[in-house]
Amino acid sequence: MQYEPKWIVPFLKFAGFYNLAWGVFIFNKPLLFYQALNEQVSHYPSYLPWLGVLVGLLGWAYLWAAVNPHKYWYLVSLGWLSKAGGVLGGDWLLLADVEPKFWGFAMHIIFNDLLWIIPFAWASYRLYRLSK
Repeated sequence: MQYEPKWIVPFLKFAGFYNLAWGVFIFNKPLLFYQALNEQVSHYPSYLPWLGVLVGLLGWAYLWAAVNPHKYWYLVSLGWLSKAGGVLGGDWLLLADVEPKFWGFAMHIIFNDLLWIIPFAWASYRLYRLSK
């Protein structure tokens, strides 16, 4: 039996805790996120707290996968798909004709999705190959 590379378990644990923390923060304080970026807004997109719920749930999935990445490779692939979907969906929202423009959301996409795509894609590929 082959084992996953040693970096995958710490990566999944870090991704899990990061996503849990980010999800809780965005769910509880979505306006604070924009204000910290000096956005002059009095409200936030209504979907943002629910995006926090999704991010938090994915954090739990990454922590679950860290227990046995070889067995739960599909949860790691779900992570890659969710990050790719976040980038595509975020681009669509930023380019859509929606007022006001929440450019702070671009920072959300960068730090919650874009930075994670390559590590999740590589981990997904490695674990999938080992599962065969």
